Amino acid sequence: MNPAWSFLVTFWQYLPWVAVAMMAGLALRKRRESRALLVQTVGAGALFVLAMAKWVIVDLLLRWLNAQGMITAGEYIFGFLLFVSLCTFAGGYCAERFARRKPEQAP
Repeated sequence: MNPAWSFLVTFWQYLPWVAVAMMAGLALRKRRESRALLVQTVGAGALFVLAMAKWVIVDLLLRWLNAQGMITAGEYIFGFLLFVSLCTFAGGYCAERFARRKPEQAP
């Protein structure tokens, strides 16, 4: 695939995470003491940054160098880091939802 099209596909694929990070950041401005919102913001932002870094390092540089072993290692490393950032976002989201849940009234 043409590198320009590959970049555009990757960019548009991960662009919604920028919006998620911005919304979490705006909510964080209202409630600065919330660590869960901070974790959400960091996780969503890291997803986008890591995806773009993966594209630059693996898809552009390593494919240009034609280093197949390094490409495979880069795919595994960035795949793991993307998974960790997604889990970070999900953990912050769950923590925020449980923190905002009101305790149920006993009858």
